[in-house]
Amino acid sequence: MTDVSTRPSRLRTWLARHKEAVLVGSVAVACLAALALAFAGHAPWSWSPRPDRAPPERVVPPPERPMLAPEEAGLSPLSPQMLGEPGRFRRQITVEPPYDMIDSRRFVANGEQYVVLTGIVTPPMDAACENPDRTLWPCGIFARATLYALIRGEPLQCQSLGSAPDLAPPPGAMVGACRAQGRDVATELVRVGFARPVGIAPRAMLEAEAEAQADRRGLWRGDWKIVQRR
Repeated sequence: MTDVSTRPSRLRTWLARHKEAVLVGSVAVACLAALALAFAGHAPWSWSPRPDRAPPERVVPPPERPMLAPEEAGLSPLSPQMLGEPGRFRRQITVEPPYDMIDSRRFVANGEQYVVLTGIVTPPMDAACENPDRTLWPCGIFARATLYALIRGEPLQCQSLGSAPDLAPPPGAMVGACRAQGRDVATELVRVGFARPVGIAPRAMLEAEAEAQADRRGLWRGDWKIVQRR
């Protein structure tokens, strides 16, 4: 039979051995009691909107800037002009006739705006091309006249899309692509055989070149052979 007098001593021994566990348990119980007191009397959690709070302000995103698609601009999406060039921006303007033709890529609109078409190569003004019968014809002058026929009397929507260091345009020149009645002027010049695409061209321009070559239009009637410059 166990002696009752030994029970306190055994309790003290157990507490001495497990004093750390007892301390941690006491702290945990105290924390739980404090939390229970803190939340006592509060309304239960609710995720419904509170009527005493104003709704968040709705921010309207800025409108997107209109940009021409690469095909509409006459350029490939992978061309340097569409990928962007440091220090440049795409300027869009409308130019009005009359047009003073310089050559088959350059003209002056309304006596003030200098315009250069990019993405194509055309015969120089003084070029002579060979026919299948080996006779010559002034293809450079015909190319300029063809460009004038495409844009004569029509307002043009033009967008700056690069540079033309080979032509040394003056400051303020519009160097890029122009559209007349929704059609890209450079692509139409390719379609009639008086221009060829340069670099990575859009599919519409490549198809126009294939069409002109198949029908032997413009310079393609002599396989684009420029044989003489005056």
